[in-house]
Amino acid sequence: MFKWLKQYSEYRSRQKKKNSGEPYIEIISEGVDPMGRVKIEFDWNDAFIAHLRKNGFDGRSEEEVIEGWFQAITKSNLADFLEEDQLLAEQTRINPTGHPDLHKE
Repeated sequence: MFKWLKQYSEYRSRQKKKNSGEPYIEIISEGVDPMGRVKIEFDWNDAFIAHLRKNGFDGRSEEEVIEGWFQAITKSNLADFLEEDQLLAEQTRINPTGHPDLHKE
């Protein structure tokens, strides 16, 4: 019973934000689909779409506007993630001459 009450409370809170005049977006689910692709589901309001359009994001539908926005924020952060991964890989690179040969001959 308490789980239902919590879900209802979260739903009401989300509806209040969605109906407000302030831009609102929230991730409501994420996971991996059966094909192994990352799936993210958003909830947003009209004010968020208007904000994105005002700032140059365009599309024939709200979903296209959200997709363009999400691609833009992931692309801008991807370079940072790749740089961190590359730096970490270089820092943890093993010196092969300092370790015994473990290959079976």
